[in-house]
Amino acid sequence: MIQALRRRLSYANVMATAAVFIALGGSSYAALRITGRDVVNRSLTNRDLKRNTLDGSRIKELRLGAVKRARNADRLNGVTAARLLVRCRDGTVPVSDVCIETAARAAAPYSTAAVICEGTDRRVDVLYITDDVGSVALTPNTDAGARAFRCVADPLN
Repeated sequence: MIQALRRRLSYANVMATAAVFIALGGSSYAALRITGRDVVNRSLTNRDLKRNTLDGSRIKELRLGAVKRARNADRLNGVTAARLLVRCRDGTVPVSDVCIETAARAAAPYSTAAVICEGTDRRVDVLYITDDVGSVALTPNTDAGARAFRCVADPLN
């Protein structure tokens, strides 16, 4: 058995085995002996850190700046975010995806309100708010059911 081992034993085999033990011993020594106190602040580089070990709580994201390859990051198909906001005519405010007049008009039945709003290039909403909580009801088309109303328009964009 010893003779068979001696035949395969060469200088290269001995050196390779020694190198493996030295490498393992050195890294295990470092893992056991080097702690966070031994690392100097700002001395680690990107190559020293494991992937996905830093998050937004440890990185000041405002200091990162824009990504060079993301030239069009602030746009959607070439359109800026400001152009995507709902834009309304004067005297109206955006609500969901429509523009509603800021001031209520005088009470009128539905058919009268529809004619008034049609003349302003807007349409009338047939619902009205019945209480402070936001309950709604249909506007009856009679003089007795006349309610204050607001015209609703499509956005400008």
